[in-house]
Amino acid sequence: MDKCACVLKTMSPRQGLRIHKPYDAEARYATKRELHWLGYKVHLTESCDSNSPNLITQVHTTAATVPDVKATTPIQKSLVARELAPNQHIVDGGYISANQWQRKVKPLTIRPLILSPGK
Repeated sequence: MDKCACVLKTMSPRQGLRIHKPYDAEARYATKRELHWLGYKVHLTESCDSNSPNLITQVHTTAATVPDVKATTPIQKSLVARELAPNQHIVDGGYISANQWQRKVKPLTIRPLILSPGK
């Protein structure tokens, strides 16, 4: 009798699609540098005028696996629509891509100021 080996492979969903919490099907695992979490990302926009109090002007929530760069355009469109657009939007390098710089950010007239990592 010939020996036969059978290997069964299971199809596993990609990490961004896998459900980790049965009571919150949209929560995802994510890692950013040394930080690991299960849940979401919250992007906050704060006013920083020197002659007025600092106020949160925009809250944007995404799945934990969504790159920061995907949040920039919706945040800026919302600020413009609510007439809260600043003259300058201070962001870290993860929020701006070359494509956004050329096509999406300039038409909104919000000039980004990109901070270096660790600042």
